Amino acid sequence: MRTTASGAPRAARVYALIAAAFFDSFIAGQDGKFTYWYIRPNQLETSIVPLFPVPNFPSYPSNHSTFSATRSEILAYLFPSHADEIRAVGKEAGDSRIWAGIHFQIDNSSGVQLGRSVSQKFIAWANADGSQ
Repeated sequence: MRTTASGAPRAARVYALIAAAFFDSFIAGQDGKFTYWYIRPNQLETSIVPLFPVPNFPSYPSNHSTFSATRSEILAYLFPSHADEIRAVGKEAGDSRIWAGIHFQIDNSSGVQLGRSVSQKFIAWANADGSQ
């Protein structure tokens, strides 16, 4: 949606793309979690003390990384002049779950890959829907 149009229609388009992609990435992430049932770091190594309560569902893939990658890729597509900054914020959001002790790096990496895959489907759809 790289267009000069602005105002309410553009804002609605941005929100719609982000929301639809977000919900699909949630479904994809939950499908992965309940397919693989991967443990969390503190379950493997009890000396790890997470910074906040650990979610009561499987670790892999990281939902937070999936959502952050999905959102940042959609926003990078919609606002290409800010793409680097947007992607950096998305990466930091995913990394924060490792720093907090609730995810392994593989959870984060797989979540990012999953989020990017979901976002690419929506970006392809947005490029072909005639809204340009």
